[in-house]
Amino acid sequence: MSWYKSYVLPVLSLKLKREVVWLDSLLFLFLFAIILQIGLIHSEPPTVQVRLLLVWLVLTLSMLLGLPRLFYQEWSSGILTYYQVVSRDLAPRINWYLLIWWMSFTLPLLLAIPALLWLLSIPGEFIGIVVALWLAASPAFLGVGAIGSALTLGLNSNALLICVLILPLYLPLMIVGAKLLLLATLGLDFSGPLYLLAAMSLLAVLFCPFAIRGALRCHL
Repeated sequence: MSWYKSYVLPVLSLKLKREVVWLDSLLFLFLFAIILQIGLIHSEPPTVQVRLLLVWLVLTLSMLLGLPRLFYQEWSSGILTYYQVVSRDLAPRINWYLLIWWMSFTLPLLLAIPALLWLLSIPGEFIGIVVALWLAASPAFLGVGAIGSALTLGLNSNALLICVLILPLYLPLMIVGAKLLLLATLGLDFSGPLYLLAAMSLLAVLFCPFAIRGALRCHL
């Protein structure tokens, strides 16, 4: 509890005050929904399946928006270098940091899902399904994306490099999530893909911090 009060809460409050990446992602979500609705005014609206798949795609892309700045502030201020020098095992600290980032960046996206589905005229019965999908998949997205962010830290045009590195690794998660949504729209059992995404997220939480630690040591 002392570690939570002395590290997690201060860093979380700092992220919410100084980092506006979560606001950029929210604007991206709602601009996407508004532009899509404007473009469909004089055309036949897509099916619920297509709209849900578009929501899944835009949620995935919104995750990419924050990755270039995931470690930048701590790296530029020297905090990461300090922790790597004085700490024998950096992996637990990386787990805490990723939890803080999830709370300050991914959680606002989660809270915006009901409004996003309402803007896209998706029935309210799918809100719980999309929320469960995002809860199960977002830790895996964050863990894999953090590896790309650590590898490209300090490089010019690192946002483009992150997309090149990470998007192929995101494809399995995106395919499983799309399968889940298709099963849900057909009224079939979607617990299998949901459990698979949760297992992927668990593996990411367990093993990604060690890969991130190795990537960050390249910038010492």
